[in-house]
Amino acid sequence: MELTGTSCIVIIILIRFIQQYSSKMSSILVPKTLFGNTKYFMLTKLLAAAFAALILLFGGGFSHMNAETALYAAAFGIMLLISSVSSLYAIKSGTMALSSLFSTAGLIVPCVAGIFMYHIPMSLGQWAGVLLFLAASVLLIGDTKKLYSGFSFKTLILLLIAMLSNGAVMMVQTMFAKNVQGGDVTTFSFLGFLIPGVLLGIFACVYRVAAPSQCHEKMQKKLLIFALISSIAVFFVNQLATIATVKTEPVILFTFINGGNTIIAAVIAALFFKEKITLKSGLGLLIGIAALIMVKAFQPA
Repeated sequence: MELTGTSCIVIIILIRFIQQYSSKMSSILVPKTLFGNTKYFMLTKLLAAAFAALILLFGGGFSHMNAETALYAAAFGIMLLISSVSSLYAIKSGTMALSSLFSTAGLIVPCVAGIFMYHIPMSLGQWAGVLLFLAASVLLIGDTKKLYSGFSFKTLILLLIAMLSNGAVMMVQTMFAKNVQGGDVTTFSFLGFLIPGVLLGIFACVYRVAAPSQCHEKMQKKLLIFALISSIAVFFVNQLATIATVKTEPVILFTFINGGNTIIAAVIAALFFKEKITLKSGLGLLIGIAALIMVKAFQPA
């Protein structure tokens, strides 16, 4: 049975609950050294690539691999790595909702680019929905004092990098789906995770030779479990998002899967990490849901 754009969005939103919880736990458990961080991100990317490889082995092989797919996959993988690293370190400061907000703001990139590159229009109602959602996301930050107690200029830079790189990830997914005729999404995902994983592996080997005394930190077993969960979640999210780019307008797809992620972040933070949902953040949840409905309801004829 072929998945529709709507079914892809629903599945992605469900997976986001697992992804958000795993990301927060990983940010707590991730090693403190550069070498330890490199190993963690290398592991997550290679695990996702291995999962994609298994699907390819049992579903038709690697016959769709070509230079064009590899080029888009390399751009996707590098941007995804930058987005993952910057978001993880932003979350480490305790700004889980704010990190999700900035990542969500990246959806503006494919929405605007889609107008000029693929002549995909956006109605005024949809623009209003996007802006309303960003305003709602500010309310989702919740307790301002708690938020800014760990906030710094470094965190702001990380958040801006996360926003732009996440927007670039969405744009590359759209470009691959629309520009590569007969392109295979699983092959794209496999290369997209494998390339940054290999680059990180090369860096880890060089760093071990250059600074062996700083390469003794080991990853906790608990972190390895969350790394595996995160890898599988990221694989499926990006797999489904790439499939959905040819079935759904960018403004609807990326507002729901990224905008919904901000709401999910607030819920996960409240349920598992004792971040209370205040009147302000509760209002933000309601406005955010209304904004998502607007994006869907006001799509152009």
